[in-house]
Amino acid sequence: APDDARNGVPCWSAAVWPWLVLPVLYQIAVLFLIQFLRAIHRVLVSSCGCYRSFIEAYVGTSTANPRRPQLMVLLGVGQMIASLLEVATFMLFAMRLSADVSLVLQIQSFLGVYMLTHHFIMLMKDEFANKESIFAFLNLVDLLTVPQMILGCRCGWLTLGFLRSYRALRTYERLEFLNSLGVITFNSAASDVTRRIIVTVLRFVALVVVYAGAIFVVEVLGEFDFMYEARYSTSMGDISFFT
Repeated sequence: APDDARNGVPCWSAAVWPWLVLPVLYQIAVLFLIQFLRAIHRVLVSSCGCYRSFIEAYVGTSTANPRRPQLMVLLGVGQMIASLLEVATFMLFAMRLSADVSLVLQIQSFLGVYMLTHHFIMLMKDEFANKESIFAFLNLVDLLTVPQMILGCRCGWLTLGFLRSYRALRTYERLEFLNSLGVITFNSAASDVTRRIIVTVLRFVALVVVYAGAIFVVEVLGEFDFMYEARYSTSMGDISFFT
């Protein structure tokens, strides 16, 4: 297994840095950055009328929705598209269809920066008060995908990009929810039946992709490094099992 990690082959020891250590460091860095941005945000809101007007018009505050929510809708749609593109890159690597790895890594880095920027913009509405638990599944999805995309870290050639299908689903459901409240206008040409069909299809796709992706990752990584194969000879033949 150590040789596999050095040779870029997916294995459990190679997964420690991108899927365990990096998410923890990323979360700590984000928490410190939020504190810094919150201080700057409060200063700008109190001293800069243009900034305050922009927030009230396009982002909203904790007590009022934005007067012009088109920017938030555009960012949400972009989040959905970026997440689906990351799912597509995961499938490309899984099927070994991507020849230009450097180009894919550059695209993933750009998508990761966009996702991080979208996260900070959404926090501006509540003055960078992160009300969601760190251990919420949606936050865990971001921790296991966004920093890896930005820095190009992976377990060999393997990523957890399939988890972004759930992020795309939740973003779409959020847009639909805000549309039902009249806060934004989203997919206004679709009927109620069409909207329900789209949500159902997205839920089914997210379920299949997450389930199949998880099984695929476990199969590629193989047995844990501390497990080894033992063979015992008996009168009925050899017995082989992992211990």
